[in-house]
Amino acid sequence: PVAHGGTVLSLVCSHALADARELIDAAAQAFSGSTPVPVLQPGSDVKDAISMIVTVALRSIAATARLWVSKKARAELRAFTTADSGGIAPHHARRMQSVIVDIDAVEWDSAARRVGGSANSLFVSVVAATMSELGSPAVTVDIPFRTGSGDANAIGMATVAVRGDHSPAAIRAACKAAFGKPVGAPAGYPPEIVQLLPHRVAAKLTSTPGRGEVLCSNIGDIPDGVTALGSHRSCGLATRAIHPNPSGALSTIRMSTYLSRLDGNYTLSLVCTDDALAGSTAE
Repeated sequence: PVAHGGTVLSLVCSHALADARELIDAAAQAFSGSTPVPVLQPGSDVKDAISMIVTVALRSIAATARLWVSKKARAELRAFTTADSGGIAPHHARRMQSVIVDIDAVEWDSAARRVGGSANSLFVSVVAATMSELGSPAVTVDIPFRTGSGDANAIGMATVAVRGDHSPAAIRAACKAAFGKPVGAPAGYPPEIVQLLPHRVAAKLTSTPGRGEVLCSNIGDIPDGVTALGSHRSCGLATRAIHPNPSGALSTIRMSTYLSRLDGNYTLSLVCTDDALAGSTAE
């Protein structure tokens, strides 16, 4: 319960099970009481495992052979293993400061159109300008995007370099180019390899996904199924990632930001994980 009336409800799911979109869709089905359509012909776990092992083995052999002839591949692998992260120094998060803001969707979309941008590029532009106000005029931004279809739950990560004074139109063009070259495993090694490694090794290899210091995740439209819980209507919904035990995590990300749309509003969530950037919510 909150002091001025009403209740805050938090729904959390491990990212190992689902991304934000999958969690929201599952919640919408549960809240509305609808029954998911069962998979008529589920795949074989054994066949899937064998296929992954063969794929990883063949692509790993090819990537290893490429290291003998490609300086670029060797440099990429060296940078990854030394946690170079494009020159961005990873930091330990001590505590998180967060702000949640609602913006009228019609006003947001019309502002984006006036400057030749999109709702998403305006989102990145606002975040870049915020970082500039906090003392970082030039930042690299990681932008996750869906790469799968149907039942696939594949997420790609694009990285763009932006400044606080870049226009949404320029950012839109930069994002479009970045989506064609998503961040992947280094030197041509298959990203599926982490699913075949021991947990500790896999966790170390994926501790700092992406290459940026800012994360901009556009969750998209929130379905009507999560706008009410029984007879209780929601007055707003914010989407964001949370990080258990952030003090033990090492990351290049200094600010995580999320955008979603519900009932005529965009909800912008800003989460700062670097005390050197912003030491308080007011800041």
